[in-house]
Order: sequence, then structure tokens, then C-alpha cells
Amino acid sequence: MVADTFLAAFRRRDRYDLNRPDARPWLYGIAGNLIGRHRRVEIRSYRALAGTGADEAAESYADRVDARVSASAVQRTWPGRWSGSRPGTGRCCCYRGGSSWMS
Repeated sequence: MVADTFLAAFRRRDRYDLNRPDARPWLYGIAGNLIGRHRRVEIRSYRALAGTGADEAAESYADRVDARVSASAVQRTWPGRWSGSRPGTGRCCCYRGGSSWMS
């Protein structure tokens, strides 16, 4: 948060009033605005997550690993199981002679 505050202050440095003896109130204001924005984004994210009915934190780690392993296994076998392919050619059923339907 501190880095974001100083980055925002640097970007807005032309708006700072040089007649003020201390920049801390200006920096605290920027930090407060950034914290408020971050809080609003988090609230929206949590509400969206609650609307899905899925709670990733409550989901078992083993279940997530099983799902990833299953998905990767399906992904590896997918190219050989294309329903429209011609056996042994690796070409789509739409391939005709020297051109395909996409050309």
C-alpha cells in the first residue's frame, strides 16, 4: 500500500501545493483513498464469489488436485479423439483434396 501511495503521489506531483510545509496530510489522503478503493473492490469480489455458491477455501485440496489431474489427462488425449477426424490422416472430415473448408 505504501508503494502504491508514493507511486500515486509521484504521478500527481504537479497538483501538490508547494506552499504547504508538510506533505504528510496529502500522502495520508492518497493512502486513504487507495485503501477505500481496495476495500470496495474486495467487497465486490466477495459478493460475486458468494453469488456463485462455490467457496474455494472450503473446497478440499484433494478435490482440487483430482480435478486438475483429470483435466490435464483429458487435455492430453483430446487431439487423438476428435470426432470428425479421419483415422490415420490427422485431418478434419472437411478436408477435401488439396484444400480445406477454411482456406
